[in-house]
Amino acid sequence: MPSVATVEALTGDARDAAVSQVRTQVDLEERLPLTDARAAASRRQGTGASAVDAVVAEAALRPGAVSLITGTAGQGPPVGPAERPQLP
Repeated sequence: MPSVATVEALTGDARDAAVSQVRTQVDLEERLPLTDARAAASRRQGTGASAVDAVVAEAALRPGAVSLITGTAGQGPPVGPAERPQLP
């Protein structure tokens, strides 16, 4: 999981405990290779999506990636490993 994704997950209060538990179960990538940044930027063009969303979507498209995507009600079902996430 790209570490930039934690920006949207963390709140700065006690609710961060749940995020910390999940972080211990995933590989956290603290560096973003330029090739991945370019691919994410290309995917983001014309979508209005945030840079964080584009980086996470690009990471989810890597071979062998398993994605767990959560959100509020009405945003659709979670995306599994066989599905391709689409940016808004």
